Amino acid sequence: MKKRKKRSFPLGVISAIIIIIVTWLAVHGEVDRRIQMQIYPQEYSDYVELYAEKYNVPTEIVYSIIHTESKFDSKARSSAGAIGLMQITPDTYDWLLYLRKEEKPGELDDVRINIDFGTYYLSYLYKKFGDYTTVFAAYNAGMNRVSSWLEDERYSQNGRLIKIPFAETENYIKKVNNTMVKYKQLYSK
Repeated sequence: MKKRKKRSFPLGVISAIIIIIVTWLAVHGEVDRRIQMQIYPQEYSDYVELYAEKYNVPTEIVYSIIHTESKFDSKARSSAGAIGLMQITPDTYDWLLYLRKEEKPGELDDVRINIDFGTYYLSYLYKKFGDYTTVFAAYNAGMNRVSSWLEDERYSQNGRLIKIPFAETENYIKKVNNTMVKYKQLYSK
């Protein structure tokens, strides 16, 4: 009985297959990354970076709020009267002006003003609550409402929210957090 010789692929063929697979993965990974960057853009980056640094708010948080609130539509309006990229109500704007002891520098539909005051508000909320999950809840549901949740043991423990009584706010927090992860993945240096 004769022994059969094992057939093996030449090393060159195996190397070529590996190169093709790696190239295919790299190209498709880059295409996917470019698509993701279109879905999660960094529009208005000059203003976002300026005010994020000024108010000590991570840029990915500002981008995530803008993406979640308006999908970067500077003309966005809500049924509740919120305006612009970061969906600030005129009442909140007036209150923030009072806090900053400023005269009104312009209208909320001005991109620069909207990002300035929206980022300032995020900074204010972070100083008040010290936790971005709580900040996102307050940005969506209102600072006073979230403060009352923090005082209610059904919703908080050790000064942290453990349950969000509003499904809309709970979903909002998830959206912002998921979007923030995408921004970190796509743009972290």
